[in-house]
Amino acid sequence: MKQINNTQTKDFIAEAIRNEILAGRLEAGEELTQEVLAETLGVSRMPVREALQTLVQEGFVERLPNRHMQVVALNYKQLKETFRLIGVLESQIVELLLENEYDIGELDGLITAIKDEKIASRQIQMELEFHFLLTKLLDNKYLEQMHGKLIRGYISYAIENIGEPKVKADLLETIQKVIRHKDVDGLKSAFQKYYGYYAEQFKGLTGGINE
Repeated sequence: MKQINNTQTKDFIAEAIRNEILAGRLEAGEELTQEVLAETLGVSRMPVREALQTLVQEGFVERLPNRHMQVVALNYKQLKETFRLIGVLESQIVELLLENEYDIGELDGLITAIKDEKIASRQIQMELEFHFLLTKLLDNKYLEQMHGKLIRGYISYAIENIGEPKVKADLLETIQKVIRHKDVDGLKSAFQKYYGYYAEQFKGLTGGINE
């Protein structure tokens, strides 16, 4: 791990450790200590302790009896199951939006913008925004918080680091067409193809992901 600015918060430290786990550079079962992490990152122990507590809550790290921390990383089977369930959840969210006649014009416009965007960084940002917008439109703060936690982590890492922009835009366009036609039966399939693509892309990461 690279050293980071000591003035940065625990959130930046948590992100740095999280990304190491997601990229496969910190493997499942590997022990972490506050002292070693603080020295490696070039920061004090307090924000490291707070960052590790955040990662425990997110399920990326677990606390051991010796007070050390151990990396929790998904194998490929677990990752596919996780992505599949998130796809089901999001298809259900869209179904609720359609069923209750929420205004989803912003959602449709965002996918159109993603398809037309020529700058990769902007496309990535808008794709992330698409997911967070789903529960924002539903206007259910509890679901918004729960869904947000699911997106941060493996999903946001995948969107930011892997996959071909055109393929991702095409998959989102399929979701857009299903929504426009109010094809409730097609929602689950469209989201499963989208998340299935990302699950497959994890195999190509440097460091790989265990089968």
